[in-house]
Amino acid sequence: MPRAVSHFLVPDTKAETIQIYMKKTEELYQDILKDAEKGKTKNITDYSFTILADSTFLQDSAFTEALLYNTPFLMKWTETTNSLFPGVTKMEFYGRSEGFTNQHIAEAEKKADEITAYINSRNCSSDRWEVTELLGYTREYAHYLMQDENFEENMTKKFAHEAWSCLISGEPVCDGYSRAVEMICEKLDVPCICVIMPGTAEKPGHQWNLIYLDGHWYHADFTNSHINWRSRVDFMKYMEKYPPDIAYTKYLEDSLAETFFYLEYEDENFFLVTNDVIRKHFSYDAESAALLIEAKYPELLEDYLKDL
Repeated sequence: MPRAVSHFLVPDTKAETIQIYMKKTEELYQDILKDAEKGKTKNITDYSFTILADSTFLQDSAFTEALLYNTPFLMKWTETTNSLFPGVTKMEFYGRSEGFTNQHIAEAEKKADEITAYINSRNCSSDRWEVTELLGYTREYAHYLMQDENFEENMTKKFAHEAWSCLISGEPVCDGYSRAVEMICEKLDVPCICVIMPGTAEKPGHQWNLIYLDGHWYHADFTNSHINWRSRVDFMKYMEKYPPDIAYTKYLEDSLAETFFYLEYEDENFFLVTNDVIRKHFSYDAESAALLIEAKYPELLEDYLKDL
C-alpha cells in the first residue's frame, strides 16, 4: 500500500508512480484542450503538475526515461526535497518547448481525430491492418526534418520533438513520429508505448514504438517512412494493375510482411519486428518499456516479458 506523507500518498512501486504520473498528465492535457477551446492561447511551459516519488526511483534511468518519453508533448521537471519527509521527492512537471502553445496541442488533437476517423472508415479487419493504415499516413504526409546546417536549431524552432510536427507541419524527428503514433494508436484502442535507444558517444539516441498485436509486442519505427518503404516504382505497378483505391490497399497488403527491415541506425526503419530481432541490432531500454507496460497495460506485461 502507498505510504502517507502529510495528506498525500507516496506510491510504493515505480509502476504505481508512473500510473499517477499518467493520470496527472491526462488531466493536464484535458485542461490544455479546454483552454484552447475557450480561445485562450497559453505557452505550454505555463502548464504544470506535481507528483511525489520515492527518491531512490530517480536514480534509475529506466524510471526517469519512462516518464519523459511517454508524454503527449515534450516535458521536463524540477525536483524538491523536504527534510520533514526523508526519502520523498516532489517532482514538478512542465511543458518544455518554448513558443509551443495549447493551440498547437488542439490542432494536433484535431488532426489525430481526423486520421483515426479515416482509419475507422476503412473497416479494417484487425489491429494490424489499422496500424498499417497509420503507417501509410506517415509515409504520405510526414518527412523527417531536413538535416542541413540549421538542423539542431530547427528541431527546436519547428517543434520537431512534438507529435504536432508529425501531424501538422510534417517535419518531425524520431520522437515526433513516435508521440504521434502513440496518440493515434490509443484512439484506435491499440496498445502502444514509446521506447528509446539511449544515445552514446558513437550514436545519438533514437525513439520508436512498441505496439501490441496478436498476442505479441512488436517494435515499429515510423521514422523516415516516406523513404524506407517499397519503392514508388513498385507502387506504380499496382496503379497500372488496379483502380486507385484498390491499388493502394493491395500495395499495403503485399508490403506488410516485407517492409522496414533495414535495422541499421542510419538507414532505419523496421516495422512489426519482434524483440529477438531488434535486440541483435539495438540496445534499447527494455527495462523502461517493461515499466511502462506494467503501468499502462499490466495485463499485457507477461506477453512482453516472455518475448525478451
